[in-house]
Amino acid sequence: MFQLNKIVKFLLGLGILTFGSFLLLQVPSVQDRLLENAIPNLVQDNMPKEDALSAIVCGSRSPLPDSSRDEACILVIAGKNIYVIDGSKRSTKANAFFSGLGPKKTIALYDTLIEKHTDDELVAVLAHEVGHYKKKHIFSGLLLTIIQLGITVFFLEFCLKQPEISYALGGNEMTFHLGLIGFSFIFSPISLISGIFMNYLSRKNEFEADSYAKETFSGEHLSLALKKLSVDSLSNIYPHPAYVFIHYSHPPLIKRLEALK
Repeated sequence: MFQLNKIVKFLLGLGILTFGSFLLLQVPSVQDRLLENAIPNLVQDNMPKEDALSAIVCGSRSPLPDSSRDEACILVIAGKNIYVIDGSKRSTKANAFFSGLGPKKTIALYDTLIEKHTDDELVAVLAHEVGHYKKKHIFSGLLLTIIQLGITVFFLEFCLKQPEISYALGGNEMTFHLGLIGFSFIFSPISLISGIFMNYLSRKNEFEADSYAKETFSGEHLSLALKKLSVDSLSNIYPHPAYVFIHYSHPPLIKRLEALK
């Protein structure tokens, strides 16, 4: 029992340490130090110092990149903070995302996204990502993730402390490995239900971000960008509604296009 308590405390401590590290990475001074160590050669003396968020292609000074460029990277600049996404070295998949809380809010664009979209389509994608921030999706997602982690740890501790679970699995006494196997069985339906809920919420958030982009910029250009992204990722245009309900974190393309009309 003493050894079991030590293992549970270790897992709880590991979870707290992971969450603490995540919060630490949101501190501006910590992010600045990491960036200074990671990309010192990319910071030029003639880089713009404005506070406004801007996207600059390596080797150019245009607010939005020229599709004919030779370089395969993009700098996202917010004041003195420079973020580099060079996705083409790892994958051909195009992507964009919003990250950060408090004073550190960042929009990242993959260079593969820049290559295949017009300036207006890129602005529409940026408006979509800004919509996630304006609708407070980042904060609500973080809060739900913390709650989900707490529920998972609770059930893990519960399963590890129940000798009946070890007996049901053929053990003669309570053991850690049988408790862990029992946890995987017991938590599976809970994980499925929570996953369905999180996917539903994620699809709702995507519709809201699309609506924000339509209201603030252009639904037509966002529709064109979504079509190109769908073609590049070879996504299923007409997935079964039941499969979408259970597995899809983003709405199907047809539903998003209909909502943008």
